[in-house]
Amino acid sequence: MNPTDAYTKKAEDYAIYRPAYAPEAIDALLKLTGFGANWVVADIGSGTGNVSRHLVSQARQVFAVEPNTAMRRQAEHLLNSHASFKSIAGTAEQTTLASHSIDLITVGQALHWFEPQATMIEFARILKPGGWLAAIWNRFGNVDGLDVSTFFKTMRQSHLSFPMTVKESWQRSLSRRGSIWRVC
Repeated sequence: MNPTDAYTKKAEDYAIYRPAYAPEAIDALLKLTGFGANWVVADIGSGTGNVSRHLVSQARQVFAVEPNTAMRRQAEHLLNSHASFKSIAGTAEQTTLASHSIDLITVGQALHWFEPQATMIEFARILKPGGWLAAIWNRFGNVDGLDVSTFFKTMRQSHLSFPMTVKESWQRSLSRRGSIWRVC
């Protein structure tokens, strides 16, 4: 299966059941980067907008770049009322964004889908000098974190962790898990 199409049939469940990111993580990201109201953000692999939703009321522009139409439509349904939100059909390797136009690139739970070399070339092209790249993901239990060394080997890195408790019913837990299992 093409990774771009992996969640087509699960987009609605993904939008409903996927856990949010810890608010402390988003706050730390904004503080660490010196985020400002005039910033332009590219949320790459934006899916249903789990990262974008935290930034649309704080940024001048948030480009939610997502190749999967069903996932993109879920984000549009949620976020189109924000003037700063713009949905883009694109990939990490080909965002369609202007060169040196982005202050902050965010990637939430999607980095493992990207081709590292082409992605880093594209990110370098769209980032403004001094721009930021932030990868955010939820980890559950004792699962190891994603190895980001392929993407960040030449960059200064900060690793922050924020514990978060997800309280949900058994049915909701099964639905959340079902929203991320691949359809083959």
